[in-house]
Amino acid sequence: MSRTPPSLEYLVIWNRTLQPAENVSKDDDDAQEEAHILFYTCRPGGVKRDKMLRQVGLAKALISFSE
Repeated sequence: MSRTPPSLEYLVIWNRTLQPAENVSKDDDDAQEEAHILFYTCRPGGVKRDKMLRQVGLAKALISFSE
């Protein structure tokens, strides 16, 4: 059985207290979530916005669950 060494798939730094620019609608949930992201990088290179928001949302859910 071969073993795959651990690797970092993506790294996110976010601050949930940040707010989007004033010209963004309060109903735009994606803009609200995207405003929280300070830094995002992933291993394969470019990634679509929806995948990035799903990964960040999962991380936020795990943190909220553990609080």
